[in-house]
Amino acid sequence: MTKTPTLLRITAVNNPAEQLLNNAAEEMDALVNFAHQFLDPEGYGWAVSAEIRDHARRVLGMEPVETVRK
Repeated sequence: MTKTPTLLRITAVNNPAEQLLNNAAEEMDALVNFAHQFLDPEGYGWAVSAEIRDHARRVLGMEPVETVRK
């Protein structure tokens, strides 16, 4: 499975707001990685339907490719 890029982290946490931002970035990374697993054949890619894969693409800002109606 390919590793997706992580969001920017603040290395020296000096206050609660910076810690909150770091926590939010970690949670966002986890959600993005989860959505990417639906597109990865070595993850859940073959276990979910084309509709789920296209929904994951939309969540990730990509165009759907499998369930496009013409």
